[in-house]
Amino acid sequence: MPPFALPAPLALARAVDAVPEAQGVMLEPKWDGWRCQIHTVTRRVWSRHGTDLSRQFSDVTDAAADLPDAVLDGELVAVLNDGSGVAFDRLQSRAGRRGPQRGADFTVHVATGVRTGS
Repeated sequence: MPPFALPAPLALARAVDAVPEAQGVMLEPKWDGWRCQIHTVTRRVWSRHGTDLSRQFSDVTDAAADLPDAVLDGELVAVLNDGSGVAFDRLQSRAGRRGPQRGADFTVHVATGVRTGS
């Protein structure tokens, strides 16, 4: 278990006039999705407001179980199966359900940041 309470505060997007260039800066595009935090050992997905989304996104928690002990800060994104992009409304449709539905036209992925510099 991490030495802090879960869910921990998320890194939230903010507008900037220029992309900062400094060692250790985390950059991440804003997708059309939901900010989340995933704890791999407990197999929990938390929203930015602290709501447990693990049941609705059980496919994400199942995939996280294969990772080492980690806390991931990222964004849930519904990627359309036809390759045309992402669809925020598909995430909303999943919120009231218990995980992925057979025949859905999308899959949920987690987009995470990239560390720049060394």
